[in-house]
Amino acid sequence: MLLRPDKGSSVVILNRDEYINKVMSILNNSTRFIIDNTQKDLTYATEKRVLRKLRELVKKNLIDNHTYNELKPKGSQLPYLYGLPKTHKPDIPIRPILSMAKSPFHKLARWFTRCLEPVRKKLAAYSLKDSFEFVQKLDNLNVSDKFMVSFDVSSLFTNIPLEETVEIICEYPELLPLPPQEFKQLLFLCTKNIQFKFNNFLYRQIDGIAMGSPLGPILADIFMGHLEQKKLKHAIDSTTLYCRYMDDTFPVRNNHQHSMYLLSLFSKVHKDIEFTMEHEVDDKFHFLDIGISRTSDGTLQRHIHRKNT
Repeated sequence: MLLRPDKGSSVVILNRDEYINKVMSILNNSTRFIIDNTQKDLTYATEKRVLRKLRELVKKNLIDNHTYNELKPKGSQLPYLYGLPKTHKPDIPIRPILSMAKSPFHKLARWFTRCLEPVRKKLAAYSLKDSFEFVQKLDNLNVSDKFMVSFDVSSLFTNIPLEETVEIICEYPELLPLPPQEFKQLLFLCTKNIQFKFNNFLYRQIDGIAMGSPLGPILADIFMGHLEQKKLKHAIDSTTLYCRYMDDTFPVRNNHQHSMYLLSLFSKVHKDIEFTMEHEVDDKFHFLDIGISRTSDGTLQRHIHRKNT
């Protein structure tokens, strides 16, 4: 099989059986995925369910006809799963992507990303927009007596607890365009128990957030922001600098021992969230696509870093 890698622009040649086995190792996580025992494509029924809910909201004057026409699905297709090889990781694991662009709830999911932006802004204070913002945070940073590391959340999207995240969102009713209960029901319609196809079999994602959904990044950011604000604030305040881009965090601490202690605190914050750590080597480090070199006076030089693919 010829596949596009998760990072970079090369081409990956992978044996089909090996590819299927790698994806199945992900789908075998019964806390996140189950095989659909009916093996019946329910896309049309799901489309009707979404339409019914939208009409109900119009009838209650909670959305107008313009919004209804913007969100209503038409000619929907069943989502399908595919995998992108992580060629920059040992043993080349697969990143699962759920193609949902023609699903019954894709338009609804895109609308939710706009609606959820105020909640994200309130909670995700440490979240970076891009590499440029990260570089700005490095300006005037001196690390002469500090230690640079990054914490990576293992399979963030898959492991985000969906119901818990939705409950967090509903704690801020003043920021939502609908009453919390209506908002919750509509949000669950396009996130919970998603039916999809892989290798000619039908499955359901019963927890976590689908990679490929427009909602994935913002729900992950909200959940991580909640942990940072409510459970990790004291630990973060002990750092010289702390910022995060999605599942990658960049904390600067006094030394390696302090960084290990911080990692232990982060790893205990939630049963579903696991962190791994990378640290600087020979005064060099990289975060996102930025390479960082420590100079003798503690200032930092930056350059573009490309992961091996």
